[in-house]
Amino acid sequence: MQERKSCLDSQASLPGEECGAKNGPHGKTCSRADTGEVIEVRAKRAKLIEEISYQLTDLITIISGRVEILNERVPGIFVEDLQTIRKAAMKGVEFSKQLRLAALACRREIGGMHDSVGKCLG
Repeated sequence: MQERKSCLDSQASLPGEECGAKNGPHGKTCSRADTGEVIEVRAKRAKLIEEISYQLTDLITIISGRVEILNERVPGIFVEDLQTIRKAAMKGVEFSKQLRLAALACRREIGGMHDSVGKCLG
């Protein structure tokens, strides 16, 4: 039989997830954290996702701008390659939008959780 690790040694990726510790420091069935910690961690993740999406958009803008400049300067035989780069950049823009939507959904979820916690505590 495999020995269970303590809660603090667990591989749970988010406070509130089961760590599997028996009689851990957070109770009989250890959940590693209270709801407030879960909200805090999710808020930080949402912020990170949002920041990454904006940085990604900035990089894509630079790439697209350089492609437009090169498109005017390079011989015609490279135009098709530059258009391929531009199409890939546009896919990156869509990916960045999806990241921002994921961050927004996470923030909405956090808001709902925060409201629920307030009702329970209030």
